[in-house]
Amino acid sequence: MMSSTEKAVLLKALAQEFVQTPAGCYQVEITATGSGAALTALAGGLRAGTGSAADLPEVWSPASSVWYRLLERRTDKSGKALFDEVLAPITQTPLVIALPKPIAEELTKTEPLTWDRILGLANDPAAWKELSKDQWGPFTLGKTNPNFSTAGLTSLLTEYAALSTANPGAISEPDTRDGVLQEKLKTLELATIHYGKTTLDYLCKLAAADKDSAANALRYVSAVPVEEKSVYDYNSGNRDWCEHKLEPKVPLVPVALADGTIMSDSPFAVLAGATPDQVALAHQFHAWLGEQDQQKTFTEAGFRHLDGTLDEAVAKELGVTKTPLTKFTQLPDGLVIDAVLNSWENIRKPARVLLVVDTSLSMKYSMIDNVPAETGEESRLDRAKDALTSSLADFSRRDEVGLWTFSGDSSSSDKPYREVVAPGLIDTKGEELASGINRMQPSGATALYVTIAAAHDWLEKSTTGSYIKAVIVLTDGADAYKGGAYKQSQLTQAISASGAARDPVRVFPIAYGVDAKGEMLEQLGTIASVSGGGSYPAVDRSTIREVLLEVISNF
Repeated sequence: MMSSTEKAVLLKALAQEFVQTPAGCYQVEITATGSGAALTALAGGLRAGTGSAADLPEVWSPASSVWYRLLERRTDKSGKALFDEVLAPITQTPLVIALPKPIAEELTKTEPLTWDRILGLANDPAAWKELSKDQWGPFTLGKTNPNFSTAGLTSLLTEYAALSTANPGAISEPDTRDGVLQEKLKTLELATIHYGKTTLDYLCKLAAADKDSAANALRYVSAVPVEEKSVYDYNSGNRDWCEHKLEPKVPLVPVALADGTIMSDSPFAVLAGATPDQVALAHQFHAWLGEQDQQKTFTEAGFRHLDGTLDEAVAKELGVTKTPLTKFTQLPDGLVIDAVLNSWENIRKPARVLLVVDTSLSMKYSMIDNVPAETGEESRLDRAKDALTSSLADFSRRDEVGLWTFSGDSSSSDKPYREVVAPGLIDTKGEELASGINRMQPSGATALYVTIAAAHDWLEKSTTGSYIKAVIVLTDGADAYKGGAYKQSQLTQAISASGAARDPVRVFPIAYGVDAKGEMLEQLGTIASVSGGGSYPAVDRSTIREVLLEVISNF
């Protein structure tokens, strides 16, 4: 069974209980996969005609039924050709706007929250400054990539429904070509600090900011579309998915939009191609999950009852009523959902990114050891070249991307970094970037800190207009340049996002190779955190491509 990530831990524990019951005479294996990633994998497998072979699950339970509609659209299949049966939801949680508590108290004091009000705050810095008494920095949104994230997709759908001028409250395919509506949506997107692959990315970064201080938490992000269950996990410190697990200094409040929300309804579908025994087992497991004891497990963990009510203790923790929500946005069909997703390419906030690649001598080492790669063996730099070249296709056509390399002679006064390709639209710079990546050769020491500082400064000063600004640093080692003449403390001061404008330059270091652990990860994590970015380990050849995709999904 393939499950969305927010309920996979619970389902794994419940599946272990189920197989101990008289009905559970078979094995139930739960695989946690983000709903958007699952859609891509399933659509590819089904289009190839592999049905429910070994590479496909027998049951898929994404976060929301919206992904079923997209699967039908992407595969041109429906009914029994796609699903043996779609069973009732097993739990549910609504899309909300998560607000730091002081912001929630201020924003909901006199009137309900709507997308139109959020649009007004995004478009009027003076109004936000007055409302916040200039204490919370610029108004910013934390948004996720709707191609991967359920909250990202459902929030985009609710924006369309709420802000439509031609058909308020509904979503239609012509809306994706409505120029007035598109401009409103672009204004909202421009308030985005950066995109995340999932809402967990944002909540981890918010937890890191909160660990530093309450003030940092309030200035990191003003509002995040997210599922209510995730807000409960964040406030409870139940964050196995990120480093900081303490209860926050500044809790979040889940606010349901007065325009209407979309329920992440955790549907349960048996895919076509499952054997009769597998279908029977799926029905048994589904029925067992619907029993009172198992439902209590879900509701005590922050999900809503199937009747829409919240567990009383959960509601008290969140500071909301336990009564069901009443205003919902109806899901359109797969054709319209696909059109909305395609429109995001034109309304999303573009990025301006520097790829900064370590080409020090150690990059000629083997992937598995600190010795030079043998003839015919792939070196760290070889693998990095392949991954970087492939990753160019992951950028949006409106993104601008450039390439720097760094190494450096410790005894030289020359700059240890150089521009290989100046930033430009990926559509026109793609071939030049690929050529520059292919020409990289290893030499010299690892001038990490001074290069990050220089790249950050250059991107900040050379960028005009509203962009997500980011430096992606790929390195296999700690700073080793001129005896530490430029220290980490100097770097963190130079790149700090504290007190910065809405669009600071964020640093995303990728620690690469066998030394990507311990102190090195801690140092890179600190660098990422102070800039408002994120750090990622890629310890072997198989993960570097996946990590680059995850990093680029921030843009």
